[in-house]
Amino acid sequence: MKNIAIIIPPKKSGGVFQYSLSIADSLILYPNKFNIYLLSEDSETIEILNSLYGLNKVKIINISSKPIPLIKKIFHVLSLVLQSELFLAKKFYPELKRYNLDLFIIPTPINFPPPKLPYIASIPDIMHKYYPSLPDYGRKEIFRRNILYKFHSKKAKIAVVDSIQGMNDLNKFFKIPKEKIAIIPFIPPNYIFKHKNMSKIEANKILQKYNLPDSFIFYPAQFWYHKNHVRLVKALYLIKQKHNLEIPLVLAGSNTGNYEKRYNQVMNLAKKLNIQKQIISISHHLGKEIVALYKKSTAMVYPSILGPTNIPPIEAITLGTPVLCSNLFEMPKQVQGAGILFNPFNIEDIAEKIYIVWTNHKLKVDLIKKGREQSKKDIIENYVKQWGKAVAKALVIKNEIT
Repeated sequence: MKNIAIIIPPKKSGGVFQYSLSIADSLILYPNKFNIYLLSEDSETIEILNSLYGLNKVKIINISSKPIPLIKKIFHVLSLVLQSELFLAKKFYPELKRYNLDLFIIPTPINFPPPKLPYIASIPDIMHKYYPSLPDYGRKEIFRRNILYKFHSKKAKIAVVDSIQGMNDLNKFFKIPKEKIAIIPFIPPNYIFKHKNMSKIEANKILQKYNLPDSFIFYPAQFWYHKNHVRLVKALYLIKQKHNLEIPLVLAGSNTGNYEKRYNQVMNLAKKLNIQKQIISISHHLGKEIVALYKKSTAMVYPSILGPTNIPPIEAITLGTPVLCSNLFEMPKQVQGAGILFNPFNIEDIAEKIYIVWTNHKLKVDLIKKGREQSKKDIIENYVKQWGKAVAKALVIKNEIT
């Protein structure tokens, strides 16, 4: 059996953390082909991994790396710029010496490659090429993305993307041959499927401590500029002005650290528009609480301006929650008939679509029905097979894994 190591980023990384767990779940489910090793440098993440996978045949390793001297870091950056391995600094993890690892999986491009082993790199998106002036990026971040994303796309055995557009972007911007790119669409994390049949009564009980209104729209996203909270708040204000209707909005995202400044901007805007009572912000949670929020909400709204696709819309569809979603990139293909689309740059359009779904019960029922039909597809089985094939290709395993 092959020994596959997956580098798990910290929980605070949000979507990337969830994505790494989906990869782990898929390879754990693959029948009797892989030994899975989950690696993390973050103690909180190790605790979460132990709680999730402690009883499975998975090895969870708390890794630590030796500091890399400044001069080596300088030459390392030079190597990345030149797309060369000549002066590349690789992180050395003493804990891994005892394991006979065959392959690494990197859920997102990292600054320092793992020890010399073949690896698969997931490339989340090339959206900085579409929005070079986006505040979330800045010159340093764009520089980092350009050199790291290109380097890992070239050096990895397989580059994994979420969509056809993701593949075309890698080919267009970084000249990566399409034959070394694997398209593996996102799926919801495992806890979404685990609690899929949660009742409204159970959801209300779980959320009782938050004292939420009976009806609300829900937006699960960290407070990044590209998540477009500001236009969403302005859309709710427009609905209040035009229809004398106050629609509550529940936001689930961290308001500390990197997110604090943007969070304050959003909440100050709500206060300025005198709709602060409509906006309820709670910390970003996993597992039952996030499922309960989907279940209790009237609809999930997703006004993000980045793609190509995203995870929350398919979480909502899987849980039977109507979806309001941006019409950009490949998000329309992702939600298909289970969602109402809007232009995320047009406040009037966002407001109109929210108002329509909020007031039209028949439309909500229809969206839920279409979502159920869409979620009946064997997405877990397909995801498992797709990751199994990607690993097989990276290891050049023929006729052994199908």
